[in-house]
Amino acid sequence: MKKIKEIMTRIIRKKDALTAFAMALLVVGAANTAHAVEPQGFALNFDPSQMFVWTQSIIDMMMPVVYITLGISLAFIIIRALKSAFSY
Repeated sequence: MKKIKEIMTRIIRKKDALTAFAMALLVVGAANTAHAVEPQGFALNFDPSQMFVWTQSIIDMMMPVVYITLGISLAFIIIRALKSAFSY
């Protein structure tokens, strides 16, 4: 039993060391990105008409997925209604 406790203690220490190492990497990474040098100013090129064209193309691409999903769900509703109508 003592041997098992020693093994468990070693495993816990390794996990604690790994957790501490991961936290240190996270802190160093956050500090490193906080001091990143970016160019002065922010250039924004925004065209609202292009935004609506892009949105419409996304909607057009997703509509077949919506139709198929609705068809499958409607089929389940019809099957359940028929099953309940003919069950004794």
